[in-house]
Amino acid sequence: MREDQHQWSFNSFSRSGTRESRSKYQCVPSGTFGSQKWSPIALIGLVVLFVFLDGIIISIFKPGTDWAPLWVGGQLSWTSPQLAYEIDLVSALQAPLVGATSDRPFVYPPSALLLFAPLSTLSFSAAFLFFSVLSVALFARAARPFRPQPLLLLSAPSVVLAVLAGQPTILVVALILFGLAQLDRTEGWAGVLFAMAAMIKPPLLLLAPIALAGGGYWRALTTAGTTATAIGGVSLAVFGPDAWLAWLSALPAFKALVTEFEPLLRNAVTPYAMFVRMDLPPYFVTACAALVVIPILWLSFARTRDMGLRLVTLVGGALLLSPYAMNYELAALAPVVASLRFERLRDMIMPAIWAASMFVTVSLIGLLAVYAWAVVRLVSRLRHAAVPPEAHTICCRT
Repeated sequence: MREDQHQWSFNSFSRSGTRESRSKYQCVPSGTFGSQKWSPIALIGLVVLFVFLDGIIISIFKPGTDWAPLWVGGQLSWTSPQLAYEIDLVSALQAPLVGATSDRPFVYPPSALLLFAPLSTLSFSAAFLFFSVLSVALFARAARPFRPQPLLLLSAPSVVLAVLAGQPTILVVALILFGLAQLDRTEGWAGVLFAMAAMIKPPLLLLAPIALAGGGYWRALTTAGTTATAIGGVSLAVFGPDAWLAWLSALPAFKALVTEFEPLLRNAVTPYAMFVRMDLPPYFVTACAALVVIPILWLSFARTRDMGLRLVTLVGGALLLSPYAMNYELAALAPVVASLRFERLRDMIMPAIWAASMFVTVSLIGLLAVYAWAVVRLVSRLRHAAVPPEAHTICCRT
């Protein structure tokens, strides 16, 4: 490819000016569109791999196993919300639904009950079906800016597992994707969407305040804080302070359950869990990860507008710092993986590792593979931040 065929953005063409003024222009050389093509062999190979792994998942996991505690917690919230955090009670009430005998607690904050309580008025199967269809529909719609291959997106093993289990991860990621798409359009709405996601599943938005501050999205940060406060206030008024106190009191028990129950540790995706399994100090690896994750997140929001980079550094970075996250959380990265160009067989390596890592005892490998891709991409963007004088571009107002 000739030097004048490189694609440059106006953000990298000029370091001066505000974020709003830079977003009005894009400098693109002619003749660069459609220069990449999919390799049918690579694409078909990945789809076959994904479907094969999906078959294993479907044969092992019973549908709705993770939806059961959410539905039970929602039902309890109508009469005694604080009982939703009684591990033994919630686990016992699930037995007729999924036949589970191990501890399966409701770990979400009372603000999430605003979503699960209305759904629990339906039968278990109807609520599970409705929630799954709604989550997948919103997820597919929110991923459209990535232009993913639909077969790869919806057949990704982590996505299939999350949907099959009834995890709210798919819905939460959809809200995050909608929020990322709105950041440079309507900051206020982006903040609202991030807050809604955080009040359902806080760990995935652990780094959102740092990301928004790094990008200078102060309005989004303000509306996110206001919305989160409002949602928390509504849940406090509806369920009472006892529910919040019960949740806070149950957190140590949740942590002990994760760190002492081998099956959960084996399927965890975080460095913290890996160090616990190795009998090493887990907070040491978390502190070390923070020294890497936070600067990378700041740069991805401050210096780029790449939604893929922002998604991986925001959610992937949160998973690297979180003490508890299971392998189905890898579904959050599916829009990025499914949108990559597969021109050569070697392009299959990272997606294959990401998909297959769910079936090994160190699912962290899949997370690190995608995160490493994002770091390389970010470094490449920053290295080409200045347009060479000899580059011939066409600047057009957008």
